Amino acid sequence: MVSTFKCRHCLREKSLNPRLKGRQSYCGESPCQRARKSEWKRMKMERDSDYRLNHYESNRAWRQSNQEYWRAYRLKHPDKEKRNRLLQKLRRIKAQNPSESGRVLSAATRPDVAKVDALLVEISSISVTCKELQRSTR
Repeated sequence: MVSTFKCRHCLREKSLNPRLKGRQSYCGESPCQRARKSEWKRMKMERDSDYRLNHYESNRAWRQSNQEYWRAYRLKHPDKEKRNRLLQKLRRIKAQNPSESGRVLSAATRPDVAKVDALLVEISSISVTCKELQRSTR
């Protein structure tokens, strides 16, 4: 009988919890449990229309009773407001001209850190005809 398993999140070999009778996919570490719960919620939202509707209604009711929340948040965090406005502007530009050259904000993010270091990158498109591409790859 196998007494270990490989965690689906951290990919480390861990010993099985005997109470789970071989159904264990995630270890007990906090990041792995967060990943397990996140995966469960994603699947539940995808498959259960009642759950999805209840979630939507609950969020709508909260927004209705806390209408000043985001205004107060933006006043407290002007740097985040500025960053979000810039990112939204870039999303609009990308949606209008997805294949054109331009500047893109590249963010190196980690899921466990809220702060994001951003890097502005220049992207240029190179147009090559099919025949030119075939000649250059020979």
